[in-house]
Amino acid sequence: PRRWISRNADGAIMAMVQILTKSFLGSFRVGWAPGGPIMRFPETSDGHLSGLLNGLVEAQRRDKKQRYIRFYCLLPHEATAAYSFRQACLRPVFPLSSGFSICLDLHQTMEQLLRGMTSKHRYYVKKSLGERLRWAVGNTPKLAADFSILYAEMVREKKLDALGGHTEDYSRLCTVLGGHAMFLTGYVEDEPVTSCLVLTWGPAAFYLRAATSRRGRERSAAYAMMYQLIEHLQKQGITHFDFG
Repeated sequence: PRRWISRNADGAIMAMVQILTKSFLGSFRVGWAPGGPIMRFPETSDGHLSGLLNGLVEAQRRDKKQRYIRFYCLLPHEATAAYSFRQACLRPVFPLSSGFSICLDLHQTMEQLLRGMTSKHRYYVKKSLGERLRWAVGNTPKLAADFSILYAEMVREKKLDALGGHTEDYSRLCTVLGGHAMFLTGYVEDEPVTSCLVLTWGPAAFYLRAATSRRGRERSAAYAMMYQLIEHLQKQGITHFDFG
């Protein structure tokens, strides 16, 4: 990741972006900015948008190895922002992903959701619920540490080095977001075997990360985790669950 911040003369933040980069053949680098740039800070007005975008593109152009950058900005599609982007960038002619997500309407009962699953999926849900795991939910340092243990094991076993993370990262996220971040973790005795990290905002919840240990996979624990998670979200008044 490469991070860029724009400030005004008083030092106030005007815009920021994180660009994920990947090099090919040593001399060709591609940049990808999912969700950015962010340009709606208190000091940022519509009149600043074009200058901020042009300045960002020019800063990237000075890097001779950076050949291609793709922005996926989550600003509302309004006239000023759209015009500013057209001045600085070209609309892509091909997608990097489908643009779709998997969303569940949690107005449904658990019985309705189960009926919507395949018979094989229902089988594993019922099998895993019979394992009688102990469940804990919250955003305490202990839950962050247990999630980190499980996630590190998954990264190691599946050789997903780029997806590594550290306990302090998850703890910091929970500190910053407060009650909007939570872990749901299943235990066999006192050993964590499955866990997920979920972000909530208003009536919506977003599935950020999850991991299950080898011992948990033997018990199909992730199926029970999803069942427990949906039940918990429904009790919290969450009506839409986005798998991302």
